[in-house]
Amino acid sequence: MAYGVPVIASPVGVNVDIVTRSQCGLLADTLPEWSSSLFRLLESIKLRYRLGAPGRKAVENTYCLAVQAPVMCRIFNEVVSRKNF
Repeated sequence: MAYGVPVIASPVGVNVDIVTRSQCGLLADTLPEWSSSLFRLLESIKLRYRLGAPGRKAVENTYCLAVQAPVMCRIFNEVVSRKNF
């Protein structure tokens, strides 16, 4: 995603939320679904661009270090400041 390349992910856990919310790739559960998804991406440059660009944007806006570092600092500070710690 960080390179603007569309992803193919198993529909488990947070993958479902990330892929569907950012519209950055395809979900595949079975081997035929993986194969079909891969061929769809290989055959269509338009689909690759349509899914890759939002993935890059999602990384920049949500998952990059500049965004996540303050979140992690806040969490660590909350844990350290607890009197029971």
